[in-house]
Amino acid sequence: MAWQAILDIAVVLVSIYLVMAAAASGLVELLGSVLNWRGNTLRDGIGRMLGDPRMRSLARRVWTHPLIASQPSGRRGPSYLDSKVFGLALADVVKESGEFDSTVQGGAVGALLRASGNDPAAFRAGAERWFDEGMARVSGAYKRRTHVVMLAFSLAVAALCNIDSIQLVRTLAQMPNDQRSVLSDSLGHAAAAPAPAPDSAPAAGSEADMGVIAAAVDAALGRIGEVGKVLPFVKPDSAMGWAGKIVGWLITAVAAAVGSQFWFGLLGNVVRLSGRRPGA
Repeated sequence: MAWQAILDIAVVLVSIYLVMAAAASGLVELLGSVLNWRGNTLRDGIGRMLGDPRMRSLARRVWTHPLIASQPSGRRGPSYLDSKVFGLALADVVKESGEFDSTVQGGAVGALLRASGNDPAAFRAGAERWFDEGMARVSGAYKRRTHVVMLAFSLAVAALCNIDSIQLVRTLAQMPNDQRSVLSDSLGHAAAAPAPAPDSAPAAGSEADMGVIAAAVDAALGRIGEVGKVLPFVKPDSAMGWAGKIVGWLITAVAAAVGSQFWFGLLGNVVRLSGRRPGA
């Protein structure tokens, strides 16, 4: 196969994976906004940090403190909290509770009090560091969960639109050179200037934010649908045929789950190698 043909196939594949990643991450962001994943994750993380996972005592008092309750949050509680705000709120709750309150004296908060020597500034500084460390762990768990959901969405879109990577490569390899080049140009130019990346959208979950994300997802799914026209679904007539089809969908899903930033950077490199200018 000629070098240009290989580059054309690479441009098509990378463009499809980029658009798939944008669509999947947008769907994850929409679902996360509807279910308030960020806010619930923050709330649960604070509850576990304070040894009150059911938010019945100390954690509830901190979470409902005016400094936290007044954060920009829409209607379901904040989805992000600065460590300084947490430190001030916790210090205020501890001050109101009294040093010998059983919910404060024990556990990590009591250890912070003793380590600070009951100095308010030292206590707040320790609480801020503790919060940052705790939120780093919470953020890692959140990213792992969203990555699993993104993989599931990617697989669903790949199956519904029949974006089978194995079949796609075979189809592209059998295309006439001029037809493959036209498809490569079309997809490469469309994907090189995608709609705003859904995974970089604000976390506030407002209707305006969700509208922008929904529009980006709709545009991405439209591009994926165009690819489906090139790959008419042919029902496999054997177990091995179905296995190959599923593997093709899985390859597409795993590739999309890598994320749009990776594929966007790779697309630029492949397009430069092919001698084209994306978006020209």
